[in-house]
Amino acid sequence: IVCRLLQGVSAAMVYGTHIAIISSAYPPEQRGRMIGLMVSVIYVGLTCGPFLGGWLIELFGWRAAFLVHLPTSIATLVVGFFMVNAEWRAEHITRFDYVGSLLYTVAIVSLMVGISSLTDLSSIMLIAVGAFGFWLFFHHQHNRRDPLFDVSLFYTSRVFSSSCVAAVIMYTATFSNLVMISLYLQYLQDMTPVAAGMVLMAQPIVMALVSPYAGKLSDRIEARVIASLGMGITALGLALLATIKSGTPVPLIVIYLMAVGLGFSLFSSPNANAIMGSVASHQYGIAGSSVATMRVIGQVSSMGIVAMIFSLTLGPVQITTEVYPQLESALRWCFGISALFCLPGIYLSIVPARSRAT
Repeated sequence: IVCRLLQGVSAAMVYGTHIAIISSAYPPEQRGRMIGLMVSVIYVGLTCGPFLGGWLIELFGWRAAFLVHLPTSIATLVVGFFMVNAEWRAEHITRFDYVGSLLYTVAIVSLMVGISSLTDLSSIMLIAVGAFGFWLFFHHQHNRRDPLFDVSLFYTSRVFSSSCVAAVIMYTATFSNLVMISLYLQYLQDMTPVAAGMVLMAQPIVMALVSPYAGKLSDRIEARVIASLGMGITALGLALLATIKSGTPVPLIVIYLMAVGLGFSLFSSPNANAIMGSVASHQYGIAGSSVATMRVIGQVSSMGIVAMIFSLTLGPVQITTEVYPQLESALRWCFGISALFCLPGIYLSIVPARSRAT
């Protein structure tokens, strides 16, 4: 558990800073293209990772899945140390806000645990604790000279706040869909895990292919317009998935997944570009970490909502052929609600386009 905790801290340092580093290293007119390339590489890794991991474990045992990270991490450190020269440094040394950090930790953990167990009565109390913790955190940060997080961005920058909320909506709507399709394919279509995995690859492959072009396009066209279009296409793909039945042809499922992948890739890079473009250069770190935080909140919310729907529809039963109709109904409800979730995201992404970011 301690090792996994260290992994989480390390991953947070990476995911919270990589967009900020890119934004610092490249001029604004190239930022979208480079963010798109980064997103593409991430989805290439997500596509290849499970297969490479399984291959390594089969040949060398489970330890190989962890040891393989050593050479890649060392290579990344060396390349980053010698080649990345555009790191921002503060003009004056600031004191670390331990109280703010504690408040944020309590708030985010309470909220995440509460959302992940929505069917439990105690989850309501945890969500309330999380909401109150965030209120205390925002109040504390607002009154500090050197805040851990510049909360004024949320009420002084319409672009920043709307784009962050849109990111939460997108990840809430899409994060769990591959898990649900995997259940659908293995239970209702009677496919093997390997065959189901091949079908699921349709979505990340489209993301990897389209993301660089979406990012590049956001350098030429208003980024929030592209993000709004992506949210709309995602909503369409999820709405189509809400129509699936046990006899739906697999090629149609692939097309629906590709639609979701296309929409997500059109949203992700332009949305990040819009967020980074809405702040000053010395706030890139805060903006980049906000993108990562919105993603995590959306992912946890997505799984919590799915767990709640499954609990209400299926209850605490083992999935057998007798409950396949209820499973199909639960999946369709999940996709339908996810599609509806995207509708306010379309609005939030497009509204700030009336005034360009600085």
